[in-house]
Amino acid sequence: MGDVIGKSCARIIGNAYEDSGDRHGQPPDEREMDDHNNRVGRSLAGKPGSCKDLCQKALDDGKLKVLR
Repeated sequence: MGDVIGKSCARIIGNAYEDSGDRHGQPPDEREMDDHNNRVGRSLAGKPGSCKDLCQKALDDGKLKVLR
């Protein structure tokens, strides 16, 4: 999304989406994980490579948060 509409607009849309989850009972730890991962995703915008490959590398490198 950051590549297509820009990081700022992606942040606004992502935050609005996460806010809707809060209203429907999303647990706080899930929200924190989502916000963190969204920030990482936006930081990847504009970098060479596919979104899928960049996100997989971020996961493999321990840059993304996951709930166990």
